[in-house]
Amino acid sequence: MGVAIIGTGNVAYHLVRGFLRAGVQVDMVYGRSEEKLSLFRERFAVPVSTDFSQHTKADLFFIAVSDSAIAEAASWFRGKSLVHTAGAVDIDVLSFYTERFGVFYPFQTFRQEYDIDWPKVPIFLESCCRDFDQVLKHIAGQLSADVHFLSTEKRRYLHLSGVLVNNFVNHLLYQSKRLLEENELKFEWVIPLLEQTLDNVKHFDPYDIQTGPARRGDFISMNNHQDLLAQNQMLREIYNVLSHSILELYSQDKGKKLE
Repeated sequence: MGVAIIGTGNVAYHLVRGFLRAGVQVDMVYGRSEEKLSLFRERFAVPVSTDFSQHTKADLFFIAVSDSAIAEAASWFRGKSLVHTAGAVDIDVLSFYTERFGVFYPFQTFRQEYDIDWPKVPIFLESCCRDFDQVLKHIAGQLSADVHFLSTEKRRYLHLSGVLVNNFVNHLLYQSKRLLEENELKFEWVIPLLEQTLDNVKHFDPYDIQTGPARRGDFISMNNHQDLLAQNQMLREIYNVLSHSILELYSQDKGKKLE
């Protein structure tokens, strides 16, 4: 089975790398930027093109572009077997351009600077029709041992959970790093704590292992933290919202409030 990749971003990059490692033929990478395409040509020795009307004989076309550009990309490949890779976009966006369409959603964060362990990446599929299920399942199985079918509605909730555990957590790590550096402390000191936290959630329900001042209802510590954040109103508000969320979940005295 040969594939074509439409897009030159992080997801497209790792799809090409993953498929080539798995022995899947990449017939073409399409993009608008000659500079970005040259990276694919040089690193992977695959055909590239800025001409979307130059169609290959690939069995499956992957649309790995921004959410807002999916429909436009699909319009250039009418009648082809199309899948998009977005977590929050309805499968039916492709139904206007072809009879064989689906979703191929790898649930992972992608950056070109680091490698991806594809066999461990959960891939979530959705397809237009039963016979196309097997095509998607086969190609997903070339990359990952963890493949599932999921509806658009469920996938949107999964995408939201990804924002919570990846994007929001990463932002909190940045805020932590900034706070430490401003006070001449080392960010590397929090890494063992982070690693233990991640290890804990592999074995226990997050609800059961919550710790910290808000979990204990320790208002003295929480108010002290609020004072330390007096000059950082945005982080103070983040701290306040998260603390109240934990208090709401665990506190027996719902009337208590942070000062």
